[in-house]
Amino acid sequence: MKKLLAILAAAMFIGTGCTDQAQTPVTPAPSAPAPTASATPSAAPTETPDAEKHARIEPGEKKEVKLGEASLTSEWLRTETPIKNDSYSKLAGIVSPEKNIIVLAEKNMLTAYRIGKGGLRIEKSYFNNGILELPQSISYISCDRNGTMYISGGVFRIATVGKKGIIKEDKDAKGYFFPSPDGKWGASCFVGADSLVFKDLTGDTFPSEVWFFSNMNEDDTKRKGKYCTIDFIDIRDNEFVISGGVPQYVDVNGKKEKRSSKYTTCYSLDGKEKYTFEHSEKSFDPSRIGWVHGSFESKYGNVIVDSNLRKLKLFDKTGKFIDNAELKDLLGVEMWPKAAYRIDDSTVVLTGIANSTNDYKYKETMIFLIKGI
Repeated sequence: MKKLLAILAAAMFIGTGCTDQAQTPVTPAPSAPAPTASATPSAAPTETPDAEKHARIEPGEKKEVKLGEASLTSEWLRTETPIKNDSYSKLAGIVSPEKNIIVLAEKNMLTAYRIGKGGLRIEKSYFNNGILELPQSISYISCDRNGTMYISGGVFRIATVGKKGIIKEDKDAKGYFFPSPDGKWGASCFVGADSLVFKDLTGDTFPSEVWFFSNMNEDDTKRKGKYCTIDFIDIRDNEFVISGGVPQYVDVNGKKEKRSSKYTTCYSLDGKEKYTFEHSEKSFDPSRIGWVHGSFESKYGNVIVDSNLRKLKLFDKTGKFIDNAELKDLLGVEMWPKAAYRIDDSTVVLTGIANSTNDYKYKETMIFLIKGI
């Protein structure tokens, strides 16, 4: 009698190489409510309420929070209607010299808001009654101190935007774009691609060349610069700060595998390393750095916005760690920060994604003023 033998096969996929391991928040979203006794596996899932049906997210108790010698407070910039977040909204840019204007990018749309008493109102002198709709989605938005905004689609297309709309665009220019403060040059980064420098922004296009960091996905003999991924670039008047992944080698079953560890480093404009921000690989060490989504100078030192750890971190002018501040304590809401822009000597605008404690699937974009930094 013939018998058929059943063969069981299990396939295991092991990721290797130097990839960005920190592009989702470390802090988990609040757990969904436990099922009641009457719930059954076949019960239909509850539909997530939309913005019209859901009570909007509002901050709870906010505290004055110390960050080193700084005493921080926050103010929620309430919008007339909640900004429901179906996907992850992009970065909000402060349009200078009109420092009371915020432009928020989400999907393929820019919306201008004016800071006033009681929060934010759509500023109709910008774009088309405050809104600029584009044919393609926006992956990133930034701005220089002259008020020029720069939007990019990631894999292609960088454009400059003014108060009345698109000024110029280059559909071949790539990466998340970061301008110099004076708007004369800029640099870009994108996952898996070499960082580019744009030395002259005065022409009709965005000509670029490979920056100080290249062959980032190659081995140590070919890679130029210590970074294998770049998440964020903060260009300053006389220096720039890079945050991203640096390859580390770990032993896995007797073989060395390349992984990525998060670092933040300050460079002179000619690409020479000045100092690396102090950091730790230990999960609960105060100086640990996750995924940086903002960086700026303060009279108290260097401040970085850590999205993964949902904290503000303070370092001195040589990169030595000073202190952490918990954003939840400061803001009164659990929020994943997406961007921070300074608007004066003591105030920063922070934008991010908050999720409801009652329905963890429901998210809103929220914008705060952080004062005292």
